[in-house]
Amino acid sequence: MTKLSDYFLSKDNEVECYDYITEILNCVIEFKNRKKVGNYRDSSDLLEKYVQKLPEEGVSKEELKFIIKNLLEDSVNFSSKMFMGFPDSGNSIAGLVGGILEATCQQNLLNSDFCARAATFVEISTIKWLRELIGYSNSKELRSVRELGGVATTGGTCSNMYGLLMARKRAYPDSFSKGLPINAKPKIFIPGDLTHYSITGAAGLLGIGTNSIQKLKTKNFSLDLIDLENQLKNSLQYGEEIIAVILNAGDSRTLTIDKIKDACNIIKSITPSCWIHIDGCHGGQLLFSHKYRDRISGIELSDSISLDPHKVFNLPYTLSYFIFRDPMEIDGFWTSSSLIMRDSWALGQMTPNIGSKSWASLKLYLMLKHIGKNDLGAIIDNRIEMAVKFRNIIKSNPNFRLLSNSSDINSVPFVYVGETKNSSKEFAYELNKKIYEAMLIEGEFYIHGFPLKDECNVLNFGEDNMVFALRYMCGNPLTEERDLVDLVDELSKIGQRIQFNLEREREKYEPISTS
Repeated sequence: MTKLSDYFLSKDNEVECYDYITEILNCVIEFKNRKKVGNYRDSSDLLEKYVQKLPEEGVSKEELKFIIKNLLEDSVNFSSKMFMGFPDSGNSIAGLVGGILEATCQQNLLNSDFCARAATFVEISTIKWLRELIGYSNSKELRSVRELGGVATTGGTCSNMYGLLMARKRAYPDSFSKGLPINAKPKIFIPGDLTHYSITGAAGLLGIGTNSIQKLKTKNFSLDLIDLENQLKNSLQYGEEIIAVILNAGDSRTLTIDKIKDACNIIKSITPSCWIHIDGCHGGQLLFSHKYRDRISGIELSDSISLDPHKVFNLPYTLSYFIFRDPMEIDGFWTSSSLIMRDSWALGQMTPNIGSKSWASLKLYLMLKHIGKNDLGAIIDNRIEMAVKFRNIIKSNPNFRLLSNSSDINSVPFVYVGETKNSSKEFAYELNKKIYEAMLIEGEFYIHGFPLKDECNVLNFGEDNMVFALRYMCGNPLTEERDLVDLVDELSKIGQRIQFNLEREREKYEPISTS
């Protein structure tokens, strides 16, 4: 039987462990440098391959390495320069180093005095940097995390939930202990169908209720300010309590940025106590931009913001931030335990539903130390300009149609139209959906695909018509303009093949004319 001590790192086996971990890291680097995005396997095959009986006996390190290589073979490579559906490439060198340190150093940011000494103040530093970039003021002399005004979280879903938790606390100060008042009529206003699903989910989880969600009209994927003003006034006339308005600094589909400054001024003039939360999980990258920072002008007028560095700064998962303007708003949002959160620097007091918390903020800290604000800004600017180049490539190709009039950040939604004989909206939807499915199976490249309203009426079936959109949204600095051309060429080939097959299939069932 293997000695039990052989399963754990120690001074006795550190050379052997170093060599083995280096071998595994080589496998990982080879995986991340793989050009192909994925090797598709059917879900039933993966279920059979990986969901097996609990092992009674362990395996050797060589056998374990074989298992790891299999896992990598069946995984999706976000770092491929042909992965252009999300910006989450996770290939920053400093970010990868931070991820390794996060996993190996075992710092728990729940507590400061014995769980996370340097780690606590690394996270505090990143929060102060982000607050400064947003335009929120920082305490000159920080004496505890209660004066900080922000915290790292597990993801945008958690950060958005904290925004609504703050809104609930402001509207109903006793809600933590007593719940919502019996006669409460809370309303949360969101930009149509473009708001991230986490907002509606949070409303339900926090007891505010999903019925409190009120959708505002959008035009060209941006909040309609006239409808915002009218609906806020009407809501107050009906005796409803407007506890929050959500704005998008880049919605999760088209990355269109709402007119933040104008919207904030309207909201504050009608309902001054309403909490304004901005979902900046994508648009937060513009905080570093040299050329396009003005697109999020007014972001400092909000009460809180969610940011997702793991989406936009090439960092490994997961890292998000919840930043709020007035640090004193933390009162009533506070968790404490004499067991492990008794010191004034315990960040766990600001993460009520997380508990133990890894050193995720180290990835952002090291990346900013390594790249610096200026070069990161240049990377963001180039990313936006690459999206403009992609728009021009799509615009010049008669097989495609752009679904948005412009790109505020780096999202370009579009559809394949080809030279179809069947111009029905059902056919257009099915055609693009099958293009997406074929792309997944082939695994050579990736763009996102999802249902989206044709708000610009590109296909002439009406602004409420749902299309199956294809979306370019690349954040990988390694992707070049020629890769964009290759992507569109491959999409054209897939589109032509699928269109031909669909039309042949439909011809079989068309009734023969007797005229």
